[in-house]
Amino acid sequence: MRIDNFQCSKAVSVFPGKVILKANTAAFMVIQNTYWSDNARDIEPACFIQPKTTQDVSKIVAHLTTPDNIECRFAIKSGGHTFWAGAANLQGGITMDLSKLNQIDIAADKKIAKIGPGNRWGAVFEAVEKEGMAVAGGRMSSVGVGGLLTGGGLSFFQPFGGFSCDGILNHEVVLANGSIVNANRNENPDLHRALKGGGNNFGIVTRFDLHMFPKPKLWGGIFLAMDQRKKALDWLVEGSISNNDTNTMVAVSMLTPTTTLSLAVDPDVNRQPVLMEKANEMAVITNRSMAGWFGTAVVNSTAVGRPSRIGISGIPTSIYTTMKAFFSSLKDGPNTLTTAATNSSSLPGMQLQPGKFYALTSPAGIAGILGSAAETGFRLHFFSWNIKVSKTATAPYLEALTDLHKSEGAKLPLFSNPSIFFQPITSRMRHAGEAIGGPNAMGLKELLGDDDLILVAVGVRYWFKSDGDKVVKWAKEFTKMGKNMAEEKGVGSPWQYVNYSDGWQDAMGTYGKEAREFLKGISRRYDPRGTFQKQVPGGFKLGM
Repeated sequence: MRIDNFQCSKAVSVFPGKVILKANTAAFMVIQNTYWSDNARDIEPACFIQPKTTQDVSKIVAHLTTPDNIECRFAIKSGGHTFWAGAANLQGGITMDLSKLNQIDIAADKKIAKIGPGNRWGAVFEAVEKEGMAVAGGRMSSVGVGGLLTGGGLSFFQPFGGFSCDGILNHEVVLANGSIVNANRNENPDLHRALKGGGNNFGIVTRFDLHMFPKPKLWGGIFLAMDQRKKALDWLVEGSISNNDTNTMVAVSMLTPTTTLSLAVDPDVNRQPVLMEKANEMAVITNRSMAGWFGTAVVNSTAVGRPSRIGISGIPTSIYTTMKAFFSSLKDGPNTLTTAATNSSSLPGMQLQPGKFYALTSPAGIAGILGSAAETGFRLHFFSWNIKVSKTATAPYLEALTDLHKSEGAKLPLFSNPSIFFQPITSRMRHAGEAIGGPNAMGLKELLGDDDLILVAVGVRYWFKSDGDKVVKWAKEFTKMGKNMAEEKGVGSPWQYVNYSDGWQDAMGTYGKEAREFLKGISRRYDPRGTFQKQVPGGFKLGM
């Protein structure tokens, strides 16, 4: 394989001003340090190439795929938020950094936002909100656009918009031969579908044209959950059934040293489903379960002495009125609450944490709060599976799973910090997304029918690189135990969400058989030499 400084030196003369060699330490490290986790930063390419336009990407791809360079492997980086090593970087090779492709163009009729893959969602939200609009993007301002959308994407607007990728109306794509094409419902519709959840297997997306809708108003704040675990899990199951509280969205974000769960609720008093175009108000509550490195986390009134965080999400319809009344009492913008005020809160099962709460803010505001707390530079393994929702079997499973997580977590290396949390992915959400953008790549209708799901996400942060293999071994064993338990209790589900999967998990392999064959066919049609299967080893591949 010819993946060394020779290829980078060669690229310097072909693409002047766009190649950053490792020898140029300062400029190189600026890019290297934009990777979110230390796992990803451990991988160092020989150089970065930074295209500034779609035409630049076309020329670079054409150069890297000539017969002379056919063994040259390269990586593609958007925001660098994927945590596992090698997902968006290549040791000793060439990494194409798309951060300069950061255009944000709003159509005159305010129906479409044309977004470059090098953006982060905070900048996108701020730009579209200036026009009074919003898009279904990531829930943290620091997350990159490209990876989130090609992997599916979870957002605050799922109940009426589905996955974030379902809101893509057009992809501008550079194919393996360097040609530039558009993919939408009318032009290359099969490629359009494949790019919505199919990862980096077909080309490099240089622009996403996103559906816009009127900017919602948001309520928001931070809560410290002190209620019993069983009740919280019952609430979660209630909120995960498509026919229940259809305007409630449970979204999960991890913050150190806490696990934060964000809930988005439509405060429309009629409690009816709201289309994205008609959404005008939302509420985002962050429910924080506290724990320090050697502190204690109180869940189900039980002290967890090891560094552990168990985030349990779910909000019952029954406290909706009280919650709305509380946030309606706040003034617009930041509200500082005292300890006395928080202790007098009448929200059942929740103790308010002193600090700032936000009334009538925006997606950019909430994403900024979560993004600012998500520090970079740590070691993490993050993995997931899904379970089916059953009124009788799901809550007992989740109780048993959190017990297992607590006991098995004690086996992790010292200074490891495990977490577990849950998020509904309902059939109603999936149908809503398809109504807006047509079918995506995941094949969930074939695979799941009308099953409602709960995403089980497990993370382990740790200090020392030498502990990495031990953490991965623990993760694989815990996943096997959790999935086996789900099968035994009748709530097992085969599908896995790509963006919440670790590198050792075969995420694409869990798509339905029809979906997998469809994606392989698209690869053969648009990339007959298999460039994005062989020369681009990062990301989840199709097994061809």
